[in-house]
Amino acid sequence: MITVVCISVNECTWQRPVALTATLYRVWKSRKVTPRIAQRPLLLLFAIAAISVFLRMTSAYQARRWNMASIEIVSARTTVRPFSPEDAPEVFACISPEITRFMGWEPPQTTADFAAVWQTWIPSIDDQSNLHMVARKRDDHSCLGIVGLHDLQSGTPELGIWLRHDVHGIGLGRELIGAVATWASKNVPIKYFEYPVAAENVASRRIAEGYGGRIMERRTSPKYQSVVYHIPPFA
Repeated sequence: MITVVCISVNECTWQRPVALTATLYRVWKSRKVTPRIAQRPLLLLFAIAAISVFLRMTSAYQARRWNMASIEIVSARTTVRPFSPEDAPEVFACISPEITRFMGWEPPQTTADFAAVWQTWIPSIDDQSNLHMVARKRDDHSCLGIVGLHDLQSGTPELGIWLRHDVHGIGLGRELIGAVATWASKNVPIKYFEYPVAAENVASRRIAEGYGGRIMERRTSPKYQSVVYHIPPFA
């Protein structure tokens, strides 16, 4: 005896590939299908549905990557966009020994040295794991520095920032951290932000404390002692 299994046209459309795959799997596991007669068409339908699921997931992922690459975060005085190679000359011009005093790295001496650094940023921006973003003034679009969101998909991403020396002391660091953290809180699941900072960097510590950050860890490096704040996600 042959049992005919009917699947509606609606279930076979590309609009419901996951449901179709599940339906076919249930049919496959049942005893109602005569193997020699129905096995091959059923396997073909199952393969088509599985490919559909894969293509839809890939399409959604690609769309999300495009959106990430196109983000623009706007605050009262600044705009922030992911770093691109065209930004390199202006970003390099913002780097000085004064700003790297409380950084874990030393200033690159040449544009070639800096290129070796920023070229490592591009793959992690593309795969959405680490975002190095260029901060600019809204009025004249001049480069201010870099805001970082590292381990973005971890649930506890690390925030970081450095700004050119001549714009320190006017609240831009707090404004930028607030804008970027707000964007991240709306777009990815956040348990808390990590905010590591040199213990002597009072201005940067005030940013973390102003956003409810609490010291949860202390670290030692050859260059300085640091503390790690946990900042709650932004509403």
